[in-house]
Amino acid sequence: MLKAEIVHQLIGEGDDPLLISPRKVLLPDKGPASIDLRLGCWFETLRESRMTHLKTGSARYVGQLTKSRYVRFGDKYILHPQTFVLGVTLEWVRLPGDLGAYIIGRSTWGRRGLIIATAAGVHPGFTGCLTLELTNLGAIPIELIPGMTICQLFFHRVQTLKKEEMDKSEFIGQRKPTVGSAKPDAVAKKLWKAHGESHKTQFYCTKSNEFRDFVKAQELKTRLVNTGYNACVMANEEHDSLMYTVLIGYHDSADEANEEVIELREKGIEATAQQVQ
Repeated sequence: MLKAEIVHQLIGEGDDPLLISPRKVLLPDKGPASIDLRLGCWFETLRESRMTHLKTGSARYVGQLTKSRYVRFGDKYILHPQTFVLGVTLEWVRLPGDLGAYIIGRSTWGRRGLIIATAAGVHPGFTGCLTLELTNLGAIPIELIPGMTICQLFFHRVQTLKKEEMDKSEFIGQRKPTVGSAKPDAVAKKLWKAHGESHKTQFYCTKSNEFRDFVKAQELKTRLVNTGYNACVMANEEHDSLMYTVLIGYHDSADEANEEVIELREKGIEATAQQVQ
């Protein structure tokens, strides 16, 4: 691990420099072995009631599933208890081929219930603003103000990498936080195929007919919730467009699901039962 003094000396030096911008306008760092980073102005949250789950490997409709918010310096973003938001560092960071880094949350915030669970490793060759995964585990809302110190960056030496070995992740060069995509790799696909369909857990769900209009699906969901059902709106891709279904309930058997379908139809709601794996 490198001392903060050495890190400062490396900034802007050589043909493959370490860059952290802006630096000159910021206050001196307090940690003897870390560089303080500050909170940027962009935040990214997931919209509620759009899908029952985030599908692995699908990033096509991420823009419709998330909402960005820009908070000016001096304004506040309130992070309520048990909620999650993606933030971003104010600083733009570029790591050379012989340096790696780790992002660590500041204990001052941890003691207040704010957990900064980042993708902690920063690989040699990374360039961009760092995304911060912010969660309030406390019982009191926390105000987040752009420009305040939010985390620390610890640096360490690594064996110098070749250009083709540098970080090539999808987050290179970004200034705003993004959800990204969680894609299964070749090994995961082979494991799934080897285990076959018989190894998947099977259960049943009840759902409404499909809607092209999200508002109509939301109206049905509200009606169901008000009568005691645990309903939510699910978006489905169909012919390059989104269709909306109200998912009403999960059941361990087909008989239970069919009973609920009969009950819903008696209330004038068209529903079907479907096996889910």
